[in-house]
Amino acid sequence: MVMVLLRCLPRKAAEDAASDATAWDTQWGDLQAFAKVPVERQDEIRQNLALIASGRARECLEEGVRERVLAAKVEDNRAARTWKFFEPEPLEPRPYPLPALDARPPGWRPFAGGALFLLAGAVLLAVDRWWVAIPVLGVILTITRLLTAFGVVPAARQLFEASQEHEARRLRTLREPRSPGHWVPKQLATDMCRVVEEQFAKARPHRRGIWSEQTVEVRAYLKERLIAQYGNSRRPADAVAWLAHWYAHRAATRPGAAWQSPDADEPESDPAETASPRGRLWLGTVASAATLGALVALGQLPAALLLGIGEAWTAVLGQRLAVLRHAIDLRARAEQRVLVADQEGLAHWRKLLEDRPSDDEMARWLAMDKAHLRFDAIERAGLTQDEVVTHVVMTERATGAREQRVLGRPVRYSAYLVRVFLLTYSGVQEVTATLDFHTGDVLDERRSHFSYVNVACADAEEKGARGVRAGKGEPVRRERLKAVTFSLRLVNGEEAVSVREAYRLPDSDVTLDDEGGDFTSLVLDDSGFESVLRILESVASEGGDWIRRDLERRERWAHSLFD
Repeated sequence: MVMVLLRCLPRKAAEDAASDATAWDTQWGDLQAFAKVPVERQDEIRQNLALIASGRARECLEEGVRERVLAAKVEDNRAARTWKFFEPEPLEPRPYPLPALDARPPGWRPFAGGALFLLAGAVLLAVDRWWVAIPVLGVILTITRLLTAFGVVPAARQLFEASQEHEARRLRTLREPRSPGHWVPKQLATDMCRVVEEQFAKARPHRRGIWSEQTVEVRAYLKERLIAQYGNSRRPADAVAWLAHWYAHRAATRPGAAWQSPDADEPESDPAETASPRGRLWLGTVASAATLGALVALGQLPAALLLGIGEAWTAVLGQRLAVLRHAIDLRARAEQRVLVADQEGLAHWRKLLEDRPSDDEMARWLAMDKAHLRFDAIERAGLTQDEVVTHVVMTERATGAREQRVLGRPVRYSAYLVRVFLLTYSGVQEVTATLDFHTGDVLDERRSHFSYVNVACADAEEKGARGVRAGKGEPVRRERLKAVTFSLRLVNGEEAVSVREAYRLPDSDVTLDDEGGDFTSLVLDDSGFESVLRILESVASEGGDWIRRDLERRERWAHSLFD
């Protein structure tokens, strides 16, 4: 099929003269057979032949293309999937400590004081009735244990909740966090704060209230946490965007302190909670009163007094220690629940990215965008396809665009600066616009035009090195270019065209499988810079005569295939 189409390309002169209708009718039938080729193959053939085709052959090749381009621009749910291509592999969740408890455990000295009172009471009792001292001391210690357990659970909850409230107040007044030291790059800390704000802006619900005020605590918590946990990970901030997305989603779907675990204020059931604290209190009180009363009845008032003081002293200190230990346990279990919830958020994020587009899909969407921009530029310039001798579409990274790369393939950007050059018989039409690759929208379009007679000179500058090295017994050319700049000036001194291509791997491309020359070739092929450079240099050196010579070169090339 390709060879059949090639036979049709050098027919422009015959068409204009209408001298060989029979031959054209035969080739017209061959062109009609082109429509029977699968659409994917048609696009591939068309892209390679469109630049050298002309006349009715070109019209046949491009028949119905624009409709298919418009359909292909938005197919496969592009607008909802494109952003997923630029998301890096997410970092795993890590345990993060909840705020410290505002309490300290009692030291050994206060406990030693209570023990001294108990020991003194037991000694006084043993002086007169030594056989009673040991059982009474055992009963007193048992009673102390019963009294210690009373009120531990609610007091521990109150202590834990107080620490949460104190943390919430601190977060409300927390300034924008910064890098804590040289181990966290300042730009990374800034990017992490940006990621948090972006995710919460996307998750903003349609309900009453000021979203920024409602989420001030969770946003401050996340910024501080991301910098502390992942600041030295040497990964881009987007690698933890899933965590901000998860917390923003929770904040939008449920009330409460979203920076906590969903059930952080509802600790799991505990054996101490299922027991009857009031029953223990009554049992301990009755047993204590009976024991101390019996000692008083036996005439052991000093011993009963010392044992009572030691019992109360030890019970109070023991309760404080039990409350703190239980609160620490509540805090540890809450931290574990937060980690489990974060793991659930990571699973949700990975499920969201399951339909991440492939590099082939991204390349096809970009090709459709280029074709659409070309058709639109021709239409808006009031031209027809026959009036355009050739065209070139050049793409480069737009300012602030995200980038991602599949190994061995060109870099893809979330936004492109697109330049369409339409070379007509009278001059060059240039259209410059920004392409939002997520949606395919064209923004901030600018058009310019200049004629061939006004071209004065062209300047080209390369930064890098070219050389020849020995490889397997044969000379091998090596290129390591950093940037190429080309400018075209008019006779009045104005700069008509200025294009630049930089060969820079994306920051996220930590595994470099390509040699410098191979990556340069990828950039040149994908951006269209090489075609722009070749054509504009021809325009600068040959002026309007380049059209005639270009057509002659096409015809000679096509004829040479059959000679």
